[in-house]
Amino acid sequence: MTIVRGIPAHEVHAVRERIAPLVELGLRRQKSFTPAAVMASLEDGRRQLFVTWPAMDCALVTEILALPAETVLHIFLVAGRLPEDWAATLANLERWAADQGCAAVELRGRRGWMRRLKGYAAPRIIMRKELCHA
Repeated sequence: MTIVRGIPAHEVHAVRERIAPLVELGLRRQKSFTPAAVMASLEDGRRQLFVTWPAMDCALVTEILALPAETVLHIFLVAGRLPEDWAATLANLERWAADQGCAAVELRGRRGWMRRLKGYAAPRIIMRKELCHA
C-alpha cells in the first residue's frame, strides 16, 4: 500500500524543491493561481500538503473550507504519478477530512477524473462525496 504523508506547514520548506515542480504541473491548465502563491499558502497553513512517501512523486493540495452551513475539504490540486492504490489513498484522505469536521470532500476537475472517483458525482463539474460521521 502506498504511504501518503501529510506535510505540516512548518515542514513544507524542507520539501519545497521536490514539490514545487508538481505544483507547477498541477496548475498548468489554469490561470487563476501561481505556483508561488500556492506554495506560500502551504507554508502558512491555509492549505494542506499530502505527498506519496518517500518518493514524493505525487502531491495533493487540499484546503478546508468553512462555509456558512458546513465545512468541506476541497481537493485543490493533484499532480504527479497517481499511486496504483489511489482508491485507498482517497479513502484515507476522506477519513482525515471527517476527523477535521468536514461534511464532504469536493474537487473540481476534468470529467476524466470521474472514472477514478467511485462514489463521486459531478454537478456542474464539481465532484462531491458526502462523508459519514461516526
